[in-house]
Amino acid sequence: MTINQVDFLLGEGGNQVRVVPGTRATGIGDVERAPRDATGRVVGWTLPPIGNANIHRRELLAGRVGERRLLASDLGPGRDKSCRESLR
Repeated sequence: MTINQVDFLLGEGGNQVRVVPGTRATGIGDVERAPRDATGRVVGWTLPPIGNANIHRRELLAGRVGERRLLASDLGPGRDKSCRESLR
């Protein structure tokens, strides 16, 4: 991912949802790795690991005032429904 793409994912602030379609063949794994690498050294950023829909739902509610968070969730077949329900 380019620095401009990472910057777009991280956004300007406020609540935002970004959807990045891709496959392993097109490097979708970089979509989580690149922002994690970029923000890992920056105070105020949290990128919690998301392993399932329950963790996704919990992490949506776990933010604190002043904290910037990025939740990277796999919306592949069989996983997308529960993540969409969590956002509602």
